[in-house]
Amino acid sequence: MAESISEGVLATFHKQVGDYVEQDEEIASIETDKIDVAINASENGTIAKLLVSEGDTVTVGQA
Repeated sequence: MAESISEGVLATFHKQVGDYVEQDEEIASIETDKIDVAINASENGTIAKLLVSEGDTVTVGQA
């Protein structure tokens, strides 16, 4: 996210637990008061666990 953005709301997961993803594939969307941000996979692999739920507020760097 942009440097001026510190948090947003997880709007949508585009993938679910067990789905295989490729590096840079969009896996989720975060909404802020200014923009919507696509979250992409950092590497190839299988989604093992979702750490937050749709509608949760998330912060930059949250794991």
